Amino acid sequence: MKLKVIATISLLLGGVLFVRSITSSPDSPGQAYMKSESFVVHYIVSSSQNGGPLIPTGYYKRVVRHTGEWKETRYSFDGRISSLVSTQDGLYLVNEDSRQLVGESNIQFMKDSMGWSEAREKDWDNRPGLVRTEEVAGLKAYVTKNEQSTIEVSNSLRTGAIPLKTVIRANPGDLTPISVIEAIDVEFKEVSEGEVQAPPNLPMQFDLLQDKIKALKNAGRHRQAEMLEQTIQKVKANKTNY
Repeated sequence: MKLKVIATISLLLGGVLFVRSITSSPDSPGQAYMKSESFVVHYIVSSSQNGGPLIPTGYYKRVVRHTGEWKETRYSFDGRISSLVSTQDGLYLVNEDSRQLVGESNIQFMKDSMGWSEAREKDWDNRPGLVRTEEVAGLKAYVTKNEQSTIEVSNSLRTGAIPLKTVIRANPGDLTPISVIEAIDVEFKEVSEGEVQAPPNLPMQFDLLQDKIKALKNAGRHRQAEMLEQTIQKVKANKTNY
């Protein structure tokens, strides 16, 4: 039960509080950055039971406005659909008709964290807690971790504090994580105000996901395409109402 609580809290906050704990405040006003961009991130969620292999358990889609507001819709293989919505007045968990405040929104911090510059990249190369760099969803990601933490977070400069990958272990030295949320694709595109609000949760649209699989394969990212295909098969096998 304790491990489930740890995982749930981490996934709920999307790694934002963790990132804030290992990064300094936004860079000085005199430095020039690219403007914050709107984007959409597609994630595959995988979990491990009792040290076993990671198995896909869900699909998340997060839409992020250049203002720092965002909404993440979560499709779980057990048939549940929910949304996390970050607005000016807080972070909300939305299930059907219920709306529960679960934390702070940190809109300004999210906005200030997004955008690339040479100075910011040099700053991140020397960031406390930096473990390594890796490629996630086609972007250079900085992997950060507190010394004794069981949570490892990967962020890119363009997407800022929105994590591209979150790895949770029961103990710092464990080889197999208990949970991994990994971005398989990031689209930089216009996101409207309505897209980050909280309308009723919508079913998963398999035709759109098939288009995403085709695009990933055309881009040579066969591992990510396979992960998404497995996700769709698992959802259909569970005979949910998507």
